[in-house]
Amino acid sequence: SFSMGKYEVTQAEYQAVMGTRPRGSRYNDWDMYPASEVSWYDAVKFCNALSKKAGLNPVYTITGDTVTWNRQAQADPRSAGYRLPTEAEWEYACRAGTTTAWNTGENITQSQAAYNIKSHTARPVGGYAPNAWGLYDMHGNVSEWCWDRYGAYSTGAQTDPQGASSGAFRVYRGGGILDSRAALRSAHRGNYAGSSRGFMTPADRSGLVGFRICR
Repeated sequence: SFSMGKYEVTQAEYQAVMGTRPRGSRYNDWDMYPASEVSWYDAVKFCNALSKKAGLNPVYTITGDTVTWNRQAQADPRSAGYRLPTEAEWEYACRAGTTTAWNTGENITQSQAAYNIKSHTARPVGGYAPNAWGLYDMHGNVSEWCWDRYGAYSTGAQTDPQGASSGAFRVYRGGGILDSRAALRSAHRGNYAGSSRGFMTPADRSGLVGFRICR
């Protein structure tokens, strides 16, 4: 079991923990906008900093560009720190019990999510109805970093898969404001050859990619 943030991490939250706003933030009234233009490395550092601030055990060991998930830090759920969801956890939470293409059913409209809008500026978090588990903006607004490296799925059935063991790119999920509705599907994987933004390494940043946290 795990808990997931009901919103994408906002710029105000990012500043409160890290002491600075994300690079793409220009205005103080953007507090409730998602913290985008953060790299995957920025996101895992935020998780560790928030864990320390909350008196919890940091999940990640960070040495230069090497990030290790210390699973012993999660041995006691009461002290387990914050982290990025795995790709499997993200999709599980996005679906919220559904088996359709989107958690809204066999269709999704622009009254239900922020997508296919010709703007490089996301929308404030929580502006659309949540999914059945109370999670907002799982479809659209900004894509969200996951823990996993990008790699081919295993051909066999798996329970709680952890992703590829190696690879240069990290997965993001959910689709964003410039994407078509197809890119918002619960099963859609960001960081694949047909992606409108192409591949993203953990050091890359985009105004169309943010993150949410879990523990």
